Amino acid sequence: MQFQFSGVGRHRALRLAVTAWDNGVGAGARDALAQSSSYLVPVIEMALAASSAHNDRFVAEAERSFAELERGLRSIENIAQLAPLLGLFGTVLGMIEAFQALQDAGNQVDPSILAGGI
Repeated sequence: MQFQFSGVGRHRALRLAVTAWDNGVGAGARDALAQSSSYLVPVIEMALAASSAHNDRFVAEAERSFAELERGLRSIENIAQLAPLLGLFGTVLGMIEAFQALQDAGNQVDPSILAGGI
C-alpha cells in the first residue's frame, strides 16, 4: 500500500514532463508534473530547475526518496523470514509429542495416540 500511495510505477506523467521539457515547453512540463503523484516529482522538479551539472545531486535525491519508501519494510522482511522457521519448529514439537505418546503406549500401539502430536 505504501508503494501504491507513493505512485511507484506510475511514471506516465513524469515521462510527459521530461518530453515536454526536452521539446522546450517548460510550462507543459510543470503541468504534467502537477498531475503526477509519483515520489519522483520533487527530483524531476529539481532537475528541471537546475542545470545538467547537478546530476549527482539528482541521483542522491532519488535514492533518498526511494529509501524513504522502504521505511517499515524491514519488519515485513523479518516476518517473512521467520514464519517458515516457526512453522517448522511447531512441526518438530508435534513430532516429539507424538513419539513420546508412542513410547508411553508401550506394546499397545494405537494410531489415534499419534494424532495429538501430529
